Amino acid sequence: GACRAAPHASTPRRHRRGVENMQHPPTYRLSSAAAAAHAPAIRALAKESFPGDVPDDVSDDEVLSALAGPFHDPADCEWYLCWDAGELVAMGLAVRYHDALHVSNLAVARSRRRRGLGKYVLDGACARAGELGLPRVCGSVDPDAPHLLRLYRNIGAVAETSAFACPGAIVQPKVRMSAPIEVAAPVAAPRPWDGVGVPGETDGEGTPGGADWTDGDGPAPGGADWT
Repeated sequence: GACRAAPHASTPRRHRRGVENMQHPPTYRLSSAAAAAHAPAIRALAKESFPGDVPDDVSDDEVLSALAGPFHDPADCEWYLCWDAGELVAMGLAVRYHDALHVSNLAVARSRRRRGLGKYVLDGACARAGELGLPRVCGSVDPDAPHLLRLYRNIGAVAETSAFACPGAIVQPKVRMSAPIEVAAPVAAPRPWDGVGVPGETDGEGTPGGADWTDGDGPAPGGADWT
């Protein structure tokens, strides 16, 4: 049955600049069908974070498929969207593998970087993996992206064997980072949301856009057992 639930709330933490008790904004979990309502915001954050990954000729209707890539069916994806005052400030895309929750398209708005927001989204993914009974989270990272490699290492990830390439190759293979989830995740898993409205615009009862929250008993995306 439907109920109203609190959004993904963070615990006070210290980030690298020494600011204590930083509270991050809520994170919500959406199916691709629900996230499509926010395609323009997702597109804008993706283009800011991954220049070239979203060609200009890709329409808003196609942007979720473009970001999911050729190997993932959008119907099998979950989107973790973090909003603050009606602005999308961070996001991630998760796909359930047989032995891990794969996280990609991890992005933080330029104005919100270096505040621990990327790790916050990853921590939420770890909690979600625990809900799904998965032992690990993983992601594929460009070898020339040290900030992303460091981000995964900060949740205990280690590099797994990747494809071979000669040292002089123009394109080097991605590094697959994998981390076991903790029994007690530092934050709660992102809460499900139907995508109606925009967070920060409430109905007077503290829910985004007047949307009803579900307790996870609704239809599973793509027929997968996500709940």
